[in-house]
Amino acid sequence: MSVKKKIIEISPPDYCFDEETLEFSDFVCNKCNGRKVFVTIKGHNKFESKQCPYCDGTGKIKAVINIKWKPSKSNRYDNK
Repeated sequence: MSVKKKIIEISPPDYCFDEETLEFSDFVCNKCNGRKVFVTIKGHNKFESKQCPYCDGTGKIKAVINIKWKPSKSNRYDNK
């Protein structure tokens, strides 16, 4: 089965931002496999559907990545 991957390349922004947020969406929910619900058998020809709590019944999830830029406290190449 193919796997959808996204690669993030991080570099400091051109302007001074302390924080930034990146969002990557349209991943298939890994709990319900995109089916949006869980179905359980309750009896002969009786089924119960329960909405997936992980994706809220959308079948899709997204990644929200917060980056906080701070000064580096030490430099390992510094000879001092």
